[in-house]
Amino acid sequence: LRNTISRAPFHPTMAAPTMRADADYIATTLSDLVRINSINPAFSDGTTSEREAAEYVAAALEHLGMEALTHEAKPDRLSAVRLGA
Repeated sequence: LRNTISRAPFHPTMAAPTMRADADYIATTLSDLVRINSINPAFSDGTTSEREAAEYVAAALEHLGMEALTHEAKPDRLSAVRLGA
């Protein structure tokens, strides 16, 4: 994973910093996520898991400097969320 967002220089008179997204990173990340077999285990007779996709998202968030948390509501039903503002 690599940092995907670059910020333009900030000046106090600006309303908000501008951000540019890295289109190649976004395409790669989405392709990676689509390839992960993360079908809800209830629809696959328990042969799949959402764990790998959630761990991928958590790792991507942490790589970008964000704090991430994973939560397993039920076995193999892992979710990833970003903490903070």
